[in-house]
Amino acid sequence: MNLEALTEKLQSADGYFRAGLHADALLLYGQVMNLFPNDPDILPNLARWLTQTGNTIAAEYYLQRGRTQYSDHAQFPIDGNRVGQSGPAMIPNWDDEPQFEDWPTSKLQAVNALFQEGRSADAAVLCDRITACFPDNAELFFCLIQMFITSGNLITAENRLRQGVEKYPTVFNFVYDLASLLYWQRRRHEAFTYARKAVEVNPIKTATWELFARIKRDINPIVAVNAAQLTPKISVLIPCYNHADYVGGAIESVLAQDYGSIEIIVVDDGSTDHSWSVINGYCARDTRVKGIPMSCNSGVVHALNRGLRDADGDLIGMLASDDRWALDRLAKQLPCLDKHPGVVAVGGNACFVSSLGHVLNDDPMINQSRVAWLKQLFLRNAAFLPSLLIRRAAVDKIGYLDPRLTVLSDLDYNIRILLLGDIYIVPETVVYFGILPNQQNLSSGTVQTIAKFRWEQAKAMRNYLKLSFDEFEEIFDKKIADRSATSIAVELAKIACETSDDPAYRLFAVDILYDDPLTQGSPEVTKLYHELVTKMDPLNLIALLEGRTPAGVRVVNG
Repeated sequence: MNLEALTEKLQSADGYFRAGLHADALLLYGQVMNLFPNDPDILPNLARWLTQTGNTIAAEYYLQRGRTQYSDHAQFPIDGNRVGQSGPAMIPNWDDEPQFEDWPTSKLQAVNALFQEGRSADAAVLCDRITACFPDNAELFFCLIQMFITSGNLITAENRLRQGVEKYPTVFNFVYDLASLLYWQRRRHEAFTYARKAVEVNPIKTATWELFARIKRDINPIVAVNAAQLTPKISVLIPCYNHADYVGGAIESVLAQDYGSIEIIVVDDGSTDHSWSVINGYCARDTRVKGIPMSCNSGVVHALNRGLRDADGDLIGMLASDDRWALDRLAKQLPCLDKHPGVVAVGGNACFVSSLGHVLNDDPMINQSRVAWLKQLFLRNAAFLPSLLIRRAAVDKIGYLDPRLTVLSDLDYNIRILLLGDIYIVPETVVYFGILPNQQNLSSGTVQTIAKFRWEQAKAMRNYLKLSFDEFEEIFDKKIADRSATSIAVELAKIACETSDDPAYRLFAVDILYDDPLTQGSPEVTKLYHELVTKMDPLNLIALLEGRTPAGVRVVNG
């Protein structure tokens, strides 16, 4: 920095002092002093400004620094009058002070009082002392930054937000506020970088997607004509019920894809909040969004089927209103459909994330044959339906989702997809499942949901009755000696009994045996059926009457 630039920087800092933005002025002076550490004339000028503006703590702090650094210079005698008529202000020494429970709160109050008095430079010095005492307290650091923003010291706020992003890269507030601040200052490209990071840190929060989308539209407006010419066209179905605070994020996560040939069909399932107003707003702003209002609440499956009726895309995707697509989902999945033309759908990994952005479960899936998938789904569900882009030809053959199933319609549909053909799994996260507080998810683990889960699992597994003997033997690696003496139902019932003592499997076995003709015509099968009904206790009545914990039920203490 040359002398002219130095003078300009100092004049700018002096201007911030005059404007009452003392913390920003202090920061600019600090930058100059770092560039010219051996210039003894900068510190006295800073101390005079601090004194004149009433920032006595900061003035004394920098005078002490000058006395140490320039002990032989005339500018820095031990002179209290440099700070004020009453002598130097005391710089708090908290090193030996007991840090009681309310210690941070009391210090925050002290800093806030300085801001209220217009002494933001003094507040900045105390902020540094507080963060030194609590170097790992992200919440405290963020609270202090908010005070700089509120007081208008935005240079200081930006500087400290950048420190927060670097020190706490997984804490959402720092990166989101930095993106917002940069966007407010019309620094759009830089704001876009941090908005993208904010989405990655907390992909569930709606405000993050809204900010990201707003900045992206400013930088690169949508060109609808070019978008409409792209193939394949993708239809995304989003059912919504009383999720006004979340549905916008789901819509934005799809619109944020770098691919324009998309139609988003949002079905409002009779919401009683302002969900329809939110949906309507998107329909007015973007022709790719289509809203369908349902006259009453019919359930998520009916809403999906209603959307599927209107979908005309070459690929079909489904997304819950509280879930989000990953930013580059289509960039990851679309090439795979070209590379694997024989698959009926392409999926990917799903990541479960709390509303605060905490990753709760990130269990990656692997590519495997439909035979391996069908065996896995018989043993346990896999939440890959929201990750799938399904070819339209496959959807036309599979048909609609089963509206009788409200919790495990995805398991039922997964099995039906795999009975039709193979799927390909992209080994990266393509969808985020939002886990909301206070059981706001349809799939929350309530007692009612658990009860439905068992019943619906038994019903979804009935799809395996469509297997041929050859398919059964390949999936379950079991050779049937005499096919004429048995049936797929009998063999599935045996597999279910061997697999688990969970009530859902016992219920499935009893259910399919009851409908199978062999149960009435074969003494062996009839005997198996009665053993299941009595000894295996499909409704857990025996266990309950004997005071035992039923199989498949977990007891949580406390």
